[in-house]
Amino acid sequence: MLGDKIRELRGKNMTQRDLAKKLGISTSAVGMYEQNRREPDLDTLKKIALLFDVSLDSLTEYPVKTDTSPQYVFQTERTNILPVVGKVCAGNGVLASEDIIGYEPADNKYSSENYFWLKVSGDSMSPKIDDGDYLLIRKQTSVDSGDVGVFIVDGQEGVVKKVIYDENSIELISFNPYYPPIKFTGHDVLRVRVCGKVIESKRKW
Repeated sequence: MLGDKIRELRGKNMTQRDLAKKLGISTSAVGMYEQNRREPDLDTLKKIALLFDVSLDSLTEYPVKTDTSPQYVFQTERTNILPVVGKVCAGNGVLASEDIIGYEPADNKYSSENYFWLKVSGDSMSPKIDDGDYLLIRKQTSVDSGDVGVFIVDGQEGVVKKVIYDENSIELISFNPYYPPIKFTGHDVLRVRVCGKVIESKRKW
């Protein structure tokens, strides 16, 4: 049964509390999974499969339709699994659950509460950041001048830009020279909201 498989994968080197922390759920939930009193939802199943480098089908013993099956091998003791989003939108929070398109590993120092992966769409930050790249974002409401971050303008979908502050202005700059800088002055600076800072990037081939 699924609970037995989870317990077997966890083994002796990881406690239920350790697993719960990596999955971003409660220890009691892990306990109920392993006792076969509750089944994890699809997102949690994806995290478990990715964490232990097994297929979703092997966990459930039936085919699972998903485009985000795990493909990575990594040291679980040094790794957290973070959500990947296709876009960042305005609202009550930085992330909406419907925007999560998968999960990717990150160094254990990056917690799921404060970090997420963003899949880049578009070439405005090329050649340093290309379409399809993954950016590790730290959630924060301010960044320093010269940082690359995620910004929401006028409540629309977030964009990745380099920011330059002046005494009375904010300028959002693309690395791609075909995209001109966007400058906000005076009261218009309030149109810009910071959602996070780019910490690192990775590219898949």
